[in-house]
Amino acid sequence: MSNELVGFKEEFIKKLSESYPEKAVYLMGIDFEIMYLVEYVRNNDSTPESFNPSEFKKYADTQPSFYQYYTTPTVAMNNPTTGGLFYDSSTQTLKVYDGTRWLTITTQ
Repeated sequence: MSNELVGFKEEFIKKLSESYPEKAVYLMGIDFEIMYLVEYVRNNDSTPESFNPSEFKKYADTQPSFYQYYTTPTVAMNNPTTGGLFYDSSTQTLKVYDGTRWLTITTQ
């Protein structure tokens, strides 16, 4: 996890706690990946005033877990997400889902 993401989370919670301690407490009680907080805040132009922790929780709950997203299964998933990976053991290749189809990752 990058220091930038950790710093973003800490700074955001600090700003929340200054004026909206109940929001900060709620946010600290949610199990989520930091990258989803960054995406949510940036995509929704959230400020401490407009941030809605329960809406964020709904958003975070719909996102794949870090473990699910960054582990590499050995068979293609039935409902892959864009960027999903799997290792095709029959061809010994790593594949990535581009949103439409599985592409083989190659080196140049």
